[in-house]
Amino acid sequence: MGGEDLKGRIEFQFEYLAMLDAQSLHVIFKAVDNRSLAVALKDATAGKALADVLRRNLSQESFSALLQQMKDIGSLPVSEVRKQQWHIVAIVRELAARNAVSVPEQFCFPSDEDILQYCDFMNTGRRRRRSFKMEDITLLDDRSIQHLLFEIDDADLSKCLVYASQKARQAVFRNMTHGAAEQMEKTILAAHACPTEEIAASLKKLIFAAEKLAAGNNLHYTDELLK
Repeated sequence: MGGEDLKGRIEFQFEYLAMLDAQSLHVIFKAVDNRSLAVALKDATAGKALADVLRRNLSQESFSALLQQMKDIGSLPVSEVRKQQWHIVAIVRELAARNAVSVPEQFCFPSDEDILQYCDFMNTGRRRRRSFKMEDITLLDDRSIQHLLFEIDDADLSKCLVYASQKARQAVFRNMTHGAAEQMEKTILAAHACPTEEIAASLKKLIFAAEKLAAGNNLHYTDELLK
């Protein structure tokens, strides 16, 4: 998917489960085995929003069992966590194809080949051509993050950060003044009430800005494997 096409759709990611309706989530949670879900949640990439969604849509007993399973699993390579996240995305894709779940029209799904390439990237560092994702901001050096923040206004940025991990938020906050970071945290809280359509539109703007900067060689990754 090309981020330069603002009329295009956003590739669905694991953390976007938080945007789905309760009925769809019930169907998905029944289709996904508990261990896969526990592994996918290990690194908290999906942030607090998805944890809150799980708490609301699982029984207290099921939610407690999931937390215990996450604890029992222990440490895992990031590549294994990402593999399970993409496995769940593939399940959502198949359910959506059968109209068993409702996914906002702003999103499209990666193909099996896309998922295999992404997993290969996590294991080997061989980077495929793909559109920028919100979590990629954690891989940028500070100068690149500052370039990106200059290209997107605060209102759009706050919406982009609604479903971002704490690590992604901290990458943004450390490149702001203390006062601006505090104000952004408040704006993010308010942005939780925004419709999915508005959040998706802001994510498209972020993707467009990031790929524009990358085309001008103004985005640089901190890990040499990722270049």
